[in-house]
Amino acid sequence: MILSGALRVQRTPMVRNSPCSLSAALSAAALTGPRKIDTILRLVHIQTSQEVFMKLGYHALALILGFGLVAPAVAQEDTKKEEPAKEEAAAPAAAAAAAPAKEEPAKEEAAAPAAAAPAAAPAAPAAPAAPAKELSGCAKTFVPLADSYKAAYDDMQKWISQIDTQTAAASDNVAKLQKQLDENQAAITQAKSSNDKAKAKDLDKAGKKISGDLNTAKKDLSSACGKLVKDAPDKVKQYADATNKALDALKSQGK
Repeated sequence: MILSGALRVQRTPMVRNSPCSLSAALSAAALTGPRKIDTILRLVHIQTSQEVFMKLGYHALALILGFGLVAPAVAQEDTKKEEPAKEEAAAPAAAAAAAPAKEEPAKEEAAAPAAAAPAAAPAAPAAPAAPAKELSGCAKTFVPLADSYKAAYDDMQKWISQIDTQTAAASDNVAKLQKQLDENQAAITQAKSSNDKAKAKDLDKAGKKISGDLNTAKKDLSSACGKLVKDAPDKVKQYADATNKALDALKSQGK
């Protein structure tokens, strides 16, 4: 508003001294001749200088007032631009400060079960197994007979372990030779399909040798097993004698 008012003052026309006023001044001074002309020129020069100074003064006033109004507006605009930048710079710091605050409740929640664990009541000890019910007098008389069968079973398991140790090598040899023979037969088939007669002939010769070794290994294994099989009746008779003895003892108690 002040700027527009100053501009309006600038546009206000100045009141110039009219020729009549100059003539009146000259008449009042009673000047004549060259002196009159010189006086007129001086008055015109003074009037022109006054108009120029007044115009410059109005322009300077308008410039000063305009700068005074524009400078605060520019400063206010710069302040508005700086405030969002400060807020954006402060946002990460606020988030970083809030992160530990969020972690603390999580740590407290995780620590709560650990703190509550010692407070839990200790597990009760397992109840001792109930003692086996004592057999009746009649049932006790059958225990020796059952023990004779159990002793026979335990002895048979021990004997089987001995048989495995004695025949393991022969059994492994049979399995190895059987695998070699199967691989040889597959190679012969492949050589014949490729029409490689020489290779097929060599493989067939090697296969016959493997087959002979396999038969020998099987005979050795069968011979070893055969001897053990012959010992089985003696084992069974031994077990039967022990069992019959326990049975006779049971019968004698029943009389």
